[in-house]
Amino acid sequence: MSKLTIQGIKGCKQLGHVVYDFSKDGGAFGTPIDLFKMSADSIVHDFWCEVEVAPLSLGLATLEVGITGGDTDAIMAQDAIATFALDLVSPDAMKGADLYNLGNLKKKYTAETVLSLLIGTAALTAGKVHFYCEYSAGY
Repeated sequence: MSKLTIQGIKGCKQLGHVVYDFSKDGGAFGTPIDLFKMSADSIVHDFWCEVEVAPLSLGLATLEVGITGGDTDAIMAQDAIATFALDLVSPDAMKGADLYNLGNLKKKYTAETVLSLLIGTAALTAGKVHFYCEYSAGY
């Protein structure tokens, strides 16, 4: 897995997709895992995930998605891995009550920003999750 650098056609809504396989790409907790690198002035319209293989941990691991070096759960609030069952397609995370998107507002990033996955509490040893980001590239 490598992070997806968002470029695309400026001003046009597009879809980014990253697959993270914890058994191959690692599942240590506490270190942000870069998913999407957004150029300055990019707008995130929506974000969701789809579970292909349910995450597995020997502890009570959690997952959250946010901004590297900033609000680590700005996009997807911290949730226990038990929530991420096989074939789950998360509700549109951007439509929940998080800090940046109350009332389904979109978020514009004025500086280059990296959206990252953060594993909390315990390491993950297996699991495969698809992350989707609907965005408009900056001008």
